Amino acid sequence: MTFAVSGDSVTARPDSWRDQLGDRRLRLVGGFAEDGATSERAFGQVRRSLADVLVVMLGMNDVRESVPFEEMTANIEKIVRFAECQTALLCLVPPSNHSDGPVNQRANGVVANRHLFDLGARRGWVVADPFAFARASNNSWGGGSSDDGTHPLPHVSAEAAVRMRLFIRQAAATSGLNQKAREAPVHAG
Repeated sequence: MTFAVSGDSVTARPDSWRDQLGDRRLRLVGGFAEDGATSERAFGQVRRSLADVLVVMLGMNDVRESVPFEEMTANIEKIVRFAECQTALLCLVPPSNHSDGPVNQRANGVVANRHLFDLGARRGWVVADPFAFARASNNSWGGGSSDDGTHPLPHVSAEAAVRMRLFIRQAAATSGLNQKAREAPVHAG
């Protein structure tokens, strides 16, 4: 099974979930991940992939830079369309400990995730929260999950990788079911 990525530092950094996936049956075949990437930057780097699943893990930097949520979701839709993968796995914005300053990233992350849920529901994509186990009720990182309040520690990324293996398989399986439903003959009753 193949997958591609469109992501920011949570995917790009050493010891990320991607680096700790540990499943030879899941093969990374391309994509883009970069520290500080917004959805607009990621769209500018998207290439045709034809992978089974495109993993989209963006939004953290859009929230930090106060990108309108509608613009963020429009960029993600364009990324998925241009990548031409079989389906997308849309990941929620990770927790944040940053609630001070010009942007309350913790609160705005909650709103961004509502928009991502809506987008996934409209498009029939699997929406996943690979860091749910480390997300406190106020949308901050739980104790011992992050040193900087933005990025997960390596052991947290390792736990997220376990979940991502399942989410990628789920997205691929859902794509197959959706394809069969589209190809099924329609019987007039």
